[in-house]
Amino acid sequence: MNSSEWLDARKDELIERLTELCSIRSVQDEPCALTDEEGKPAESAPFGLGVHEALQYALRMGEKDGFESFNDENYGGHLEWRPEGYEGDDYFAVIGHLDVVPEGNGWTREPYKPSIEGGRLYARGSIDDKGPLMAAYYAARSLKETGFKPKLPLRIILGADEETGWKGIEHYFRKQKAPVAGFTPDADFPVIQGEMGLLIFEIAKKLSPAQAEGLELRSIKGGSAPNMVADRARAVIREKTLPAGGKKKKKSAASEKKNSGTFDRIKELAKLYREEKGYALSVKGVGKNLEIVASGKTAHGAMPWEGVNAISILMDFLSGINFVNEDANEFIDFYVRHIGFDFHGERLGCAFEDKA
Repeated sequence: MNSSEWLDARKDELIERLTELCSIRSVQDEPCALTDEEGKPAESAPFGLGVHEALQYALRMGEKDGFESFNDENYGGHLEWRPEGYEGDDYFAVIGHLDVVPEGNGWTREPYKPSIEGGRLYARGSIDDKGPLMAAYYAARSLKETGFKPKLPLRIILGADEETGWKGIEHYFRKQKAPVAGFTPDADFPVIQGEMGLLIFEIAKKLSPAQAEGLELRSIKGGSAPNMVADRARAVIREKTLPAGGKKKKKSAASEKKNSGTFDRIKELAKLYREEKGYALSVKGVGKNLEIVASGKTAHGAMPWEGVNAISILMDFLSGINFVNEDANEFIDFYVRHIGFDFHGERLGCAFEDKA
């Protein structure tokens, strides 16, 4: 039996395993401690339980199929096929990852309940990167079980936080020698053979307390991960009043009426903004506050033009409101002038590309 025949005979098994792997929501989460069967501390999951579960699934699968497994303290690991009699430390690597980008909103199918339609498997991670990784694994296994004799060990490296910080692969290569050659079966495999770099940074500003009465920006939040276009952003504002004589002043009926009138004006501004620019923006009262929510469309950070950034929508709208906390006004103004709806960082001065 040759490799192709072996793969044809195990097509259903491959799909079953990929379905099980894609059913795991392996989105990076907060680190957590794990316990053994007796409830005693045993180890930790540095990228959360979902990523940990996916890593354990892959390691168990490889062990069952006769590969040597290595767990790098749950930061990642590998499955290795070592030729009989080989004593060197060189190896060929296939490097993939088991974590996925948060699913976001707007799915027409359940992201973690894989379905097959028209010869395609729909699920979060089916392309990036569980599907390509499983395809490479089965290709290696087919060679292993049909008599191929490699010159070097073949190691399938299992990354655990490729979508976020790459701490796992850095942890792995502190102790492991780098491969002499290899490839990454990521995304539209086998077409893609190289990827863009990823730079994650913060633009921060210290906000001082408001010293005057008027509209105050209480909070603003948006997005799910640094490498995906935010599909939702939310701001909370309120009408700030200053206490008289150092004591908290109870709002009068007149003050409440003024607050209501101010909020009504913002709702009218939101209506005009929707009509003029066509973006989804909702405004509603929540207790004594006003909640403003912008809705966009998520997309992978590598292709931001396929999405609509809800954070940029919200900032654009907020730039038309004058807040009493001047630091907030300055930050919003900076975002609108230097980031806005750009895709390549043109106004930040970091838009560049090489000739590759």
